[in-house]
Amino acid sequence: MKNSMRSLLARHRRLALPVAVSICCLMVGVKPNFGFADDYAVIVSKSNPADSISSADLRKMFLGEKGTWANGTKVMAITPAQDRPEYALAIKKATGMSGPDFKRYFIQLSFLGKNVPPPRTLETPAAIARFVGTSPGAISCVPAADAGAGVKILKVE
Repeated sequence: MKNSMRSLLARHRRLALPVAVSICCLMVGVKPNFGFADDYAVIVSKSNPADSISSADLRKMFLGEKGTWANGTKVMAITPAQDRPEYALAIKKATGMSGPDFKRYFIQLSFLGKNVPPPRTLETPAAIARFVGTSPGAISCVPAADAGAGVKILKVE
């Protein structure tokens, strides 16, 4: 039994640590953090006075329905580029919409004659975090592992 367990771990060495950490975390009641789909963070500049945001306000900011923060700073929503794997999950976290529905929303607004530009896009989560960290009104959703030390993570209520 002991040898078969060792050979199994040897063959699947790259999975051994995450499995062991997951088991330990489950035993003590902690959710492990491996960057899975639900592990996204809403980030803003550290100079932004907000510490939390309602899911309704987050949605409104990404849909262009809310244009300013409580302190009067202009909101600038940032998303990953549409061809990036993070795009659909970031949109889902921010708006509850699928990527295609989000795109359709802005197309419909333009057909209705409303001048509401979609959020600005940047290529990578790291580039988004750097930009958000230096832009007081910027907000984005990125994988939590990519948030970095230069931004503040908001609690979503």
